[in-house]
Amino acid sequence: MRLGLAIQNGIATLSLLPLALAEGFRYESSLAFYQPLAWTVLVNSVGGFALLFLLIRRNAATGVAALFFLMPPVTAVFGHLLLNEHLTLLKISGFVLATVGVWLATRVSTPPPSPSTC
Repeated sequence: MRLGLAIQNGIATLSLLPLALAEGFRYESSLAFYQPLAWTVLVNSVGGFALLFLLIRRNAATGVAALFFLMPPVTAVFGHLLLNEHLTLLKISGFVLATVGVWLATRVSTPPPSPSTC
């Protein structure tokens, strides 16, 4: 999986680099450039995928995939806490709906009773 992820990131870089250059991409060596870059690479990419691989190893893939539905609500909460964005009733309703959906997908269910033969 790591090799596949490396290939995917390399192809994405090669595909998007011409678009970045066409938009006037310029490189400035500054702390304001390296801090978000380090966050994106280390926390989002490396940390996120390491956590994903760990969860896949410990749980079923379906349960791990269900957790992806919590990303928008968690992002909304971070936006509220860090960027002072407003949490509207629609956002909170979506958060509750996503949470219930993840709970339904990841809860341990008991198998239905098998019909007994007499």
